[in-house]
Amino acid sequence: MPKRAVCQYLIFIDVKISLVMNVYRRIRDLREDTDLNQKDIAKKLACSRKAYSNYELGHRDIPVGRLVQLAEYYQTTTDYLLGLTETFEQPEGWRSDLLPRIRNLRKDTQRTQAQIAQYLHCSQEVYSRYERNQRRITTEVLIKLAQFHHTTTDDLLGLTDEQRKL
Repeated sequence: MPKRAVCQYLIFIDVKISLVMNVYRRIRDLREDTDLNQKDIAKKLACSRKAYSNYELGHRDIPVGRLVQLAEYYQTTTDYLLGLTETFEQPEGWRSDLLPRIRNLRKDTQRTQAQIAQYLHCSQEVYSRYERNQRRITTEVLIKLAQFHHTTTDDLLGLTDEQRKL
């Protein structure tokens, strides 16, 4: 494997580990700050305690829908939960609308599916399925899309009325 590819892979692994640790730390701290146990939060998310425990431990990716549920429950933003911002409070106009706006954003910026798929290291077909809600968008992909479009995960998820640039 070429040195450049190895370096990119190692950077990717470092970012992924950092992301997992931030998410783990944030959701665990928020749960403990509210004096709830894992079973209580799992019940609110309609999942098993084991599944929720795996989210906190970083053994399992948090589905975007559950990420939004956690943000709504704790009255914070998905960006805060993901460790992308230190701002805890939800901005004015924050609302839950699970339909990702990635297609409209792509068209507004005159990008092709192929360009974005290349950035995400996936096929155009896979990216197309994200846009049509036929494939689950992982938190990792959500963060990469926000970085690509220089916006927030909350904006991509339609959780705020105004687009906030990073």
